[in-house]
Amino acid sequence: MSKPAALAAALCFVLADDGLVPEWIELIPAPGADGMVRGTDSRAWRFGNAAAVAANFTRRLPVDINHSTEIKAPKGEESPAVGWIEELQARNGALWGRVAWTETGASALKGRDYRFVSPVFTYDRASTDIVRLTSAALVNNPNLPLALNSAGSVDPCPELAPMSLKAILVALKLADNATEADAVNAIHTLNTSLATASNSAQTPDLTKFVPRADHDAALGRAVNAETALNAVKTTQHQTAVNVEIDAAIAAGKVTPASREFYVATCATQDGLDKFKAFIGSQPVIVQPGSTVPSGQPGAGQAALTAEQKAMCSSLGIKEETFAEELKAMNSASRAS
Repeated sequence: MSKPAALAAALCFVLADDGLVPEWIELIPAPGADGMVRGTDSRAWRFGNAAAVAANFTRRLPVDINHSTEIKAPKGEESPAVGWIEELQARNGALWGRVAWTETGASALKGRDYRFVSPVFTYDRASTDIVRLTSAALVNNPNLPLALNSAGSVDPCPELAPMSLKAILVALKLADNATEADAVNAIHTLNTSLATASNSAQTPDLTKFVPRADHDAALGRAVNAETALNAVKTTQHQTAVNVEIDAAIAAGKVTPASREFYVATCATQDGLDKFKAFIGSQPVIVQPGSTVPSGQPGAGQAALTAEQKAMCSSLGIKEETFAEELKAMNSASRAS
């Protein structure tokens, strides 16, 4: 059985005209030979098991005026009960209810203010089987436009009412002339897409995504490798500088006292390349093993030899700067 949806029955029964207040009232009549009960507006429902409906009674149900429980209550308006259905019974195929009337309800019945009772029940939309009684109302005109027992009336439980096909087509962005089958296919497509997206989120493409922990680990290894590589390059460069300067000193092309000066000028690869070019064309200026070249200016002498000037030009060093540095190195050599 599909999920029941609520709808009011168009069934109105005349109450006793004796001015008495009945304890038991008939709510749904026994069905006809075809198993159906019909309202005054020609709507019909299948009612083949009054005992089952009575068994679905789980709590007292309100009896109101003109279905206010179903019309006004959902809007937050007052909908006082004039009686409470305390018990249901199946009697010869009909459904009867025992009502405990309020003073207002009893007064309305005694004064003949209302002459009809109208039930509200839920039913299965596919089979039209009546499933459960939800309330009842005292009414006077079975065809009041706002009464839930009139033709084309409003569903008292809109949350259970079916959505119109037009609204579904609009929500699915389908054409106005699309069919119910088109809507169902569109919903299946959406469900498939949602499932695919969910699976993709749970199992991402490893050619495009990696876990954050793996990414951080790889990044850390790359940084460490770069640091280590730079350290190796620095060591290799320093070794090459030492080899070139030591060779130049051994060949007598520079003095041992100026070693640190040349180390500083060879701090970069460009400086080292210029030093190599200079040494390649530099003549011997001191005897191997000597600390001061012959013809070296004295401590107070500022002039440089032609070879020293050529070296300054090749290395891009100012002659004055080289002369001052040479003075300092000579002073240190004499002091030692």
